[in-house]
Amino acid sequence: MAAVLLLVLAYLLVHGLAICCRLRLDRSCKAPACSFWLFLRNCAILLSGENDLQRGGRPMIEYKFDTQLLIEGHDLDEDAIYDYFVEHFQGDCLLVVGDEDLIKIHYHTNEPWQVLEYCASLGEIHDIVLENMQLQSEGLHG
Repeated sequence: MAAVLLLVLAYLLVHGLAICCRLRLDRSCKAPACSFWLFLRNCAILLSGENDLQRGGRPMIEYKFDTQLLIEGHDLDEDAIYDYFVEHFQGDCLLVVGDEDLIKIHYHTNEPWQVLEYCASLGEIHDIVLENMQLQSEGLHG
């Protein structure tokens, strides 16, 4: 029984890492936290027996826009910003880090214009990166 469990775990590890590596090689999000999250999610999908990881031989991406930016302002509260994102936007791989004068945002969403509008209401936004990860996974520039 232990040998079977070990084989199943090895299978999940190899196939989960292969899926995450393929996403990374296709230039999808390169943040280590996202890769680890994708690995865990893909292992859960493999365990459940579902096979929705690919569409037409390509990885499926639920939230296709990788949105990154800096917010420069005064009295910025990373916890309040994080909570606002969770309550008002749909997406994943949220990172909100910084201090009261400068916050770095990283978020995957299908509605990046809402993210930009909200962040602009908090202060000056700059160093904006907006990439279409679905196009990137298909070998096109996003």
